[in-house]
Amino acid sequence: MYQVAFEDNYENIFFTDVETDDWIEQDLGFTSLAALVGAQISLYEIGGINVQEPRKINWICLEDKNRLMHFGFYHYWMINYPLFEIYSSNRRCIFTMLMISKEIWQVFKFQGDSNWEAHDQLLNDLSLILENNIQKL
Repeated sequence: MYQVAFEDNYENIFFTDVETDDWIEQDLGFTSLAALVGAQISLYEIGGINVQEPRKINWICLEDKNRLMHFGFYHYWMINYPLFEIYSSNRRCIFTMLMISKEIWQVFKFQGDSNWEAHDQLLNDLSLILENNIQKL
């Protein structure tokens, strides 16, 4: 993830989409500028950009308690613990949730601004939704 400032004072955050590995301009999507910035970054990245296998993100959109919840998640296992990478609707990874037990979840939030505030009620709702989506890999 890179924050890029241009000579005309425009700036934005650019990052790669985990499903397609294409570059995204935050809040604008797959733009030609994102593709150009990504190509330039790859020229200067020491050893190249660490490309991961594309991931299939599960997207959820539901209305709950007069609140729209639109997010994606990628589920995987670390030892015997299920982990969920949580993505905002703009496809940016915003935090990871680790299920230690049904009652105990650990949240790892990334630094930076986010339109998704991780309030306690939201995290409780997410834990219930995610618990129902645990699958063995």
